[in-house]
Amino acid sequence: MMPQTYAARSVAEAIKAACADLGCDQEQLEIEVLSPGMIGLFGICFKKAKIRVRRKNASPAPSPSAPLREGAEGDAPSPLREKAEAAGEAAQESPAAACQRLLSGMLAAVRLPLSVEVVEEGEAMLVARIKGDDIETVIGAGGEGIDALQYLVRKMLSKQFRRKITVTVDAGAYREQRREALEAQARQLAEEVKALGRSRATPPLNPAERRIVHMAIQGDPGVRSRSVGEGLYKKVVISPPGRRKGPGRRRRPHPHAPAQDDKAKAHA
Repeated sequence: MMPQTYAARSVAEAIKAACADLGCDQEQLEIEVLSPGMIGLFGICFKKAKIRVRRKNASPAPSPSAPLREGAEGDAPSPLREKAEAAGEAAQESPAAACQRLLSGMLAAVRLPLSVEVVEEGEAMLVARIKGDDIETVIGAGGEGIDALQYLVRKMLSKQFRRKITVTVDAGAYREQRREALEAQARQLAEEVKALGRSRATPPLNPAERRIVHMAIQGDPGVRSRSVGEGLYKKVVISPPGRRKGPGRRRRPHPHAPAQDDKAKAHA
Protein backbone atom coordinates (compact mmCIF):
# COMPACT_ATOMS: atom_id res chain seq x y z
CA MET A 1 0.00 0.00 0.00
CA MET A 2 1.04 3.57 -0.53
CA PRO A 3 2.20 5.48 2.57
CA GLN A 4 -0.46 7.64 4.23
CA THR A 5 0.04 10.67 6.45
CA TYR A 6 -1.86 11.42 9.68
CA ALA A 7 -1.73 14.46 11.95
CA ALA A 8 -3.00 14.94 15.51
CA ARG A 9 -2.16 16.73 18.76
CA SER A 10 0.32 13.98 19.70
CA VAL A 11 2.11 11.06 18.08
CA ALA A 12 0.01 8.62 20.12
CA GLU A 13 -3.24 10.18 18.87
CA ALA A 14 -1.98 10.14 15.27
CA ILE A 15 -1.11 6.43 15.57
CA LYS A 16 -4.52 5.72 17.05
CA ALA A 17 -6.21 7.55 14.17
CA ALA A 18 -4.17 5.59 11.62
CA CYS A 19 -5.07 2.26 13.22
CA ALA A 20 -8.77 3.16 13.26
CA ASP A 21 -8.72 4.34 9.64
CA LEU A 22 -6.83 1.30 8.32
CA GLY A 23 -8.56 -1.22 10.57
CA CYS A 24 -5.41 -2.77 11.98
CA ASP A 25 -3.21 -2.85 15.08
CA GLN A 26 -0.12 -0.71 15.60
CA GLU A 27 2.09 -3.80 15.25
CA GLN A 28 0.87 -4.21 11.67
CA LEU A 29 2.11 -0.77 10.61
CA GLU A 30 5.44 0.71 9.69
CA ILE A 31 5.45 4.15 11.35
CA GLU A 32 7.63 7.11 10.48
CA VAL A 33 7.46 10.17 12.73
CA LEU A 34 7.61 13.26 10.55
CA SER A 35 7.05 15.72 13.41
CA PRO A 36 6.63 14.99 17.15
CA GLY A 37 4.42 18.07 17.57
CA MET A 38 4.89 20.96 19.95
CA ILE A 39 2.68 22.93 22.32
CA GLY A 40 3.14 26.68 21.98
CA LEU A 41 3.72 29.13 24.79
CA PHE A 42 0.72 29.23 27.17
CA GLY A 43 -1.01 26.74 24.84
CA ILE A 44 -2.10 29.58 22.55
CA CYS A 45 -0.74 27.85 19.47
CA PHE A 46 0.72 24.44 18.78
CA LYS A 47 2.24 22.35 16.02
CA LYS A 48 0.50 19.06 15.33
CA ALA A 49 2.34 15.76 15.42
CA LYS A 50 2.59 14.14 12.00
CA ILE A 51 3.33 10.54 11.04
CA ARG A 52 3.57 8.51 7.82
CA VAL A 53 2.40 4.89 7.93
CA ARG A 54 2.12 1.87 5.64
CA ARG A 55 1.05 -1.71 6.22
CA LYS A 56 3.80 -4.22 6.77
CA ASN A 57 4.30 -6.81 4.03
CA ALA A 58 5.22 -10.41 4.56
CA SER A 59 8.95 -10.78 4.96
CA PRO A 60 10.58 -12.01 1.72
CA ALA A 61 12.83 -15.05 1.80
CA PRO A 62 16.46 -14.10 2.36
CA SER A 63 18.66 -14.06 -0.71
CA PRO A 64 22.37 -14.71 -0.84
CA SER A 65 22.96 -11.09 -1.81
CA ALA A 66 21.03 -9.83 1.23
CA PRO A 67 21.51 -12.24 4.15
CA LEU A 68 19.78 -11.69 7.44
CA ARG A 69 21.88 -10.02 10.07
CA GLU A 70 22.90 -12.22 12.93
CA GLY A 71 20.26 -12.28 15.66
CA ALA A 72 17.57 -10.77 13.43
CA GLU A 73 14.16 -12.45 13.35
CA GLY A 74 11.80 -11.32 10.61
CA ASP A 75 11.39 -7.58 10.45
CA ALA A 76 13.91 -5.81 12.66
CA PRO A 77 12.48 -2.75 14.44
CA SER A 78 13.54 0.39 12.64
CA PRO A 79 14.89 3.46 14.46
CA LEU A 80 11.88 5.41 13.20
CA ARG A 81 9.46 2.91 14.70
CA GLU A 82 11.33 2.95 17.99
CA LYS A 83 11.13 6.75 17.93
CA ALA A 84 7.38 6.59 17.33
CA GLU A 85 6.85 4.11 20.16
CA ALA A 86 8.96 6.22 22.52
CA ALA A 87 6.97 9.33 21.59
CA GLY A 88 3.73 7.42 22.16
CA GLU A 89 4.85 6.36 25.61
CA ALA A 90 5.88 9.94 26.44
CA ALA A 91 2.41 11.11 25.49
CA GLN A 92 1.00 8.98 28.32
CA GLU A 93 2.59 11.18 31.01
CA SER A 94 0.96 11.74 34.39
CA PRO A 95 -0.83 14.99 35.24
CA ALA A 96 1.98 15.88 37.68
CA ALA A 97 4.65 15.35 35.01
CA ALA A 98 2.63 17.33 32.47
CA CYS A 99 2.17 20.17 34.97
CA GLN A 100 5.91 20.34 35.63
CA ARG A 101 6.67 20.25 31.90
CA LEU A 102 4.22 23.06 31.11
CA LEU A 103 5.30 25.36 33.93
CA SER A 104 9.01 24.76 33.29
CA GLY A 105 8.47 25.55 29.62
CA MET A 106 6.64 28.80 30.38
CA LEU A 107 9.35 29.97 32.78
CA ALA A 108 12.10 29.03 30.33
CA ALA A 109 10.31 30.92 27.54
CA VAL A 110 10.51 34.16 29.53
CA ARG A 111 14.11 33.40 30.61
CA LEU A 112 13.44 33.07 34.34
CA PRO A 113 16.00 30.78 36.04
CA LEU A 114 13.47 29.12 38.33
CA SER A 115 12.74 25.49 39.18
CA VAL A 116 9.36 23.78 39.59
CA GLU A 117 8.38 21.06 42.03
CA VAL A 118 4.97 19.40 41.64
CA VAL A 119 3.38 17.18 44.29
CA GLU A 120 0.04 15.39 44.32
CA GLU A 121 -2.18 16.20 47.32
CA GLY A 122 -5.19 14.08 46.42
CA GLU A 123 -7.01 12.77 43.40
CA ALA A 124 -6.69 15.27 40.55
CA MET A 125 -5.22 17.85 42.96
CA LEU A 126 -1.72 19.19 42.31
CA VAL A 127 0.45 21.78 44.06
CA ALA A 128 3.22 23.32 41.96
CA ARG A 129 5.89 25.24 43.87
CA ILE A 130 8.19 27.60 41.98
CA LYS A 131 11.59 28.09 43.59
CA GLY A 132 14.53 30.35 42.88
CA ASP A 133 16.09 33.74 43.52
CA ASP A 134 13.78 35.75 41.27
CA ILE A 135 10.33 34.61 42.41
CA GLU A 136 9.08 38.20 42.91
CA THR A 137 9.05 38.60 39.13
CA VAL A 138 6.82 35.58 38.56
CA ILE A 139 4.54 36.41 41.52
CA GLY A 140 3.67 39.81 40.06
CA ALA A 141 1.64 42.59 41.63
CA GLY A 142 -0.88 41.12 44.07
CA GLY A 143 -0.05 37.61 42.87
CA GLU A 144 -1.36 38.26 39.37
CA GLY A 145 1.60 36.48 37.78
CA ILE A 146 1.16 33.12 39.50
CA ASP A 147 -2.63 33.49 39.26
CA ALA A 148 -2.28 33.72 35.47
CA LEU A 149 0.06 30.71 35.37
CA GLN A 150 -2.34 28.76 37.57
CA TYR A 151 -5.31 29.53 35.32
CA LEU A 152 -3.45 28.59 32.14
CA VAL A 153 -2.03 25.33 33.52
CA ARG A 154 -5.43 24.26 34.84
CA LYS A 155 -7.04 24.84 31.44
CA MET A 156 -4.26 23.08 29.55
CA LEU A 157 -4.18 20.03 31.84
CA SER A 158 -7.96 19.67 31.86
CA LYS A 159 -7.95 19.79 28.06
CA GLN A 160 -5.07 17.33 27.75
CA PHE A 161 -6.53 14.75 30.15
CA ARG A 162 -10.20 15.51 29.37
CA ARG A 163 -11.14 15.89 33.04
CA LYS A 164 -10.98 18.54 35.71
CA ILE A 165 -7.58 18.83 37.37
CA THR A 166 -7.11 21.32 40.21
CA VAL A 167 -3.71 22.99 40.32
CA THR A 168 -2.39 25.47 42.87
CA VAL A 169 0.68 27.38 41.72
CA ASP A 170 2.76 28.87 44.53
CA ALA A 171 6.05 30.74 44.60
CA GLY A 172 8.06 30.77 47.78
CA ALA A 173 5.57 31.03 50.65
CA TYR A 174 3.37 33.60 48.89
CA ARG A 175 0.05 31.71 49.16
CA GLU A 176 0.36 31.17 52.93
CA GLN A 177 1.43 34.77 53.53
CA ARG A 178 -1.40 36.02 51.34
CA ARG A 179 -3.95 33.89 53.21
CA GLU A 180 -2.83 35.30 56.57
CA ALA A 181 -2.97 38.86 55.22
CA LEU A 182 -6.49 38.39 53.79
CA GLU A 183 -7.79 36.90 57.05
CA ALA A 184 -6.38 39.84 59.01
CA GLN A 185 -7.88 42.31 56.54
CA ALA A 186 -11.29 40.60 56.72
CA ARG A 187 -11.35 40.77 60.52
CA GLN A 188 -10.24 44.42 60.50
CA LEU A 189 -12.98 45.39 58.04
CA ALA A 190 -15.54 43.50 60.11
CA GLU A 191 -14.58 45.48 63.21
CA GLU A 192 -14.88 48.76 61.27
CA VAL A 193 -18.33 47.76 60.01
CA LYS A 194 -19.53 47.03 63.54
CA ALA A 195 -18.05 50.26 64.88
CA LEU A 196 -19.29 52.56 62.11
CA GLY A 197 -22.44 50.76 61.02
CA ARG A 198 -21.44 51.11 57.35
CA SER A 199 -20.38 48.59 54.73
CA ARG A 200 -16.75 48.16 53.76
CA ALA A 201 -15.29 46.35 50.75
CA THR A 202 -12.08 44.58 49.83
CA PRO A 203 -10.20 45.21 46.58
CA PRO A 204 -11.13 42.90 43.69
CA LEU A 205 -10.11 39.31 44.53
CA ASN A 206 -10.03 36.01 42.68
CA PRO A 207 -12.44 33.20 43.74
CA ALA A 208 -9.95 31.46 46.05
CA GLU A 209 -9.10 34.71 47.88
CA ARG A 210 -12.78 35.68 48.20
CA ARG A 211 -13.44 32.33 49.85
CA ILE A 212 -10.69 33.06 52.41
CA VAL A 213 -12.40 36.36 53.32
CA HIS A 214 -15.86 34.79 53.60
CA MET A 215 -14.53 31.95 55.78
CA ALA A 216 -12.59 34.33 58.05
CA ILE A 217 -15.74 36.16 59.21
CA GLN A 218 -18.47 33.56 58.76
CA GLY A 219 -18.63 32.94 62.50
CA ASP A 220 -19.13 36.63 63.37
CA PRO A 221 -22.86 37.31 63.90
CA GLY A 222 -22.27 41.07 63.75
CA VAL A 223 -21.51 41.15 60.02
CA ARG A 224 -22.35 39.47 56.75
CA SER A 225 -20.40 39.23 53.49
CA ARG A 226 -21.21 38.90 49.81
CA SER A 227 -19.31 39.04 46.53
CA VAL A 228 -20.08 41.95 44.23
CA GLY A 229 -19.00 42.48 40.63
CA GLU A 230 -18.64 40.62 37.37
CA GLY A 231 -15.88 38.53 35.88
CA LEU A 232 -13.14 36.59 37.63
CA TYR A 233 -12.14 39.32 40.08
CA LYS A 234 -14.86 40.60 42.43
CA LYS A 235 -15.00 42.61 45.64
CA VAL A 236 -16.19 41.19 48.95
CA VAL A 237 -18.59 43.60 50.65
CA ILE A 238 -18.83 43.28 54.42
CA SER A 239 -21.88 44.94 55.94
CA PRO A 240 -24.05 44.94 59.07
CA PRO A 241 -26.59 42.10 59.19
CA GLY A 242 -29.87 43.11 57.52
CA ARG A 243 -33.33 42.71 59.03
CA ARG A 244 -34.62 39.22 58.51
CA LYS A 245 -37.62 38.58 56.38
CA GLY A 246 -40.40 36.33 57.61
CA PRO A 247 -43.02 36.20 60.39
CA GLY A 248 -42.95 39.28 62.54
CA ARG A 249 -41.92 41.64 59.77
CA ARG A 250 -44.09 44.73 59.84
CA ARG A 251 -46.44 44.97 56.91
CA ARG A 252 -46.63 48.09 54.80
CA PRO A 253 -50.07 49.79 55.18
CA HIS A 254 -52.51 49.51 52.31
CA PRO A 255 -52.59 52.78 50.33
CA HIS A 256 -56.39 53.12 50.92
CA ALA A 257 -56.37 52.10 54.59
CA PRO A 258 -57.28 54.84 57.11
CA ALA A 259 -54.44 56.37 59.05
CA GLN A 260 -54.03 55.72 62.79
CA ASP A 261 -55.21 59.29 63.61
CA ASP A 262 -58.38 58.76 61.58
CA LYS A 263 -59.09 55.53 63.45
CA ALA A 264 -58.65 57.32 66.79
CA LYS A 265 -61.08 60.06 65.73
CA ALA A 266 -63.63 57.49 64.67
CA HIS A 267 -63.61 55.91 68.14
CA ALA A 268 -63.79 59.31 69.92
